[in-house]
Amino acid sequence: MKQYGMEILPLSKVIWMDPISFYITKVLFFAVVFVIVFERIKATIEGFTGLIKFLKRIFKKTNKTNKSNEKSTLG
Repeated sequence: MKQYGMEILPLSKVIWMDPISFYITKVLFFAVVFVIVFERIKATIEGFTGLIKFLKRIFKKTNKTNKSNEKSTLG
């Protein structure tokens, strides 16, 4: 069947991906997506733990300076 000088393939001649290749492609795609999402979540958790450690360190330093200031004013 020719239309406007281009050959149009009937549906029976369209090459579809076989089911095994389709599922392998699907599994690989979701594996890549899972790895990317997992790495982003891990990086976020590491960032939050680093932030918490940093805030704890600052809080300890301010507590030490506050206690030393109280001792110097009292004694």
